[in-house]
Amino acid sequence: MVNFARILREHWVNILVPLGFVIGVYMDRRNDAKLTAFRNKSLLYKRLVFCFFCLEIIIIFNRLRILTS
Repeated sequence: MVNFARILREHWVNILVPLGFVIGVYMDRRNDAKLTAFRNKSLLYKRLVFCFFCLEIIIIFNRLRILTS
């Protein structure tokens, strides 16, 4: 018969370390999903994206103006 208490006592590191890694990866991904959902709703982030978009348009127009002159 297999003695589970003996196996657990001898191999607790082999059980708990991978289990802790899996739980950590799960919690990290869940936290990333929460932060991404908040960022997509944030007015500050939308304003920041709009500013970068406007900056890109200004850069493109300046390059076109330099090329045509």
